[in-house]
Amino acid sequence: MLFFPLTIGNKSQQVQDGSPGQQAGLESFFDFIVSIGNKRLDQDNEMLKEALRDAVGTEAKMCVYSSKMQSVRKVIVRPGEGWGEQGLLGISIRFCSFEGANENVWHVLRTCSC
Repeated sequence: MLFFPLTIGNKSQQVQDGSPGQQAGLESFFDFIVSIGNKRLDQDNEMLKEALRDAVGTEAKMCVYSSKMQSVRKVIVRPGEGWGEQGLLGISIRFCSFEGANENVWHVLRTCSC
């Protein structure tokens, strides 16, 4: 179930290589986790952490808003600690609004070798 309007969520600041978050296709800087299961993540609280702990070893469905694509998609993650690093998803998150989220992202159009 999707909840509207979508304006806030848990922004993926960094996604670790080989992590459950990377395996689910989460993208650093652009993806906002807006719900897990049927729980809307519209408050800065422990709901995401609790839902992930409850889902360890199983599949959890999440709705993710991409500020780059400006669309919502569903992803399935398998939270766990056995992937080699810290955290159940292997991502760093920050609860914030995604209005204007792309204003602080650099877009590299071309590089040159000098």
